[in-house]
Amino acid sequence: MFKRRVHQDFQAILLNWLEKHQGLGLTLDRDALFITWKGNKVYTYSTLSSLKIEVDEQGEVVYPNAEGYHQMKGGGAVHLEVWDEETYKDWVEWKDKDRAFRYGLVEAKEEEEGDAEPAPEVPKKKGIRVVLKAKDLEPLKMSVQEDITVGNMIEVFRQKRDIGDEWHVSMWLEGDELEEDTLVKDADIDPDEPNQFEVHMKKI
Repeated sequence: MFKRRVHQDFQAILLNWLEKHQGLGLTLDRDALFITWKGNKVYTYSTLSSLKIEVDEQGEVVYPNAEGYHQMKGGGAVHLEVWDEETYKDWVEWKDKDRAFRYGLVEAKEEEEGDAEPAPEVPKKKGIRVVLKAKDLEPLKMSVQEDITVGNMIEVFRQKRDIGDEWHVSMWLEGDELEEDTLVKDADIDPDEPNQFEVHMKKI
């Protein structure tokens, strides 16, 4: 556990972590390591303030009972993780597959190339093809189930395109903003054709 002031960067945290673990006999490459918060990469020059983490009058982290925090005696704490690129990539792939399983989401390419046949006793629902388009980003093509929400699609878009919490993300269809609790089947879409959604992002 390390203590930093709200405007102090995370460089010392990474160096102290590295020194501690090298002292345990581990061989680690400083240049290959980086820090994440809530699963997203953060720069070593990031600060609690730049991540918009709240502190109270005593300088303790305000515990919001959310991802990325721990409840400690006397206040909250920010949970940071140290990774190398290979391990982080494996974790991201696992997380994406887990999310796809939970939300019934499958990348369009995976669905087209997959050759595994579904078990006869579990009929596979027909996926609805969607394309999520945002300015300056590569379109994200997916096949989704009709009973997932717009909020689910936004979450997957954030993960696939590495969009952090500093961005407000909304989804639009034919000029209308969609509520996050809207089911795909309730939107004005064609279940037999690719449906294009506009993704709007605004810096918070």
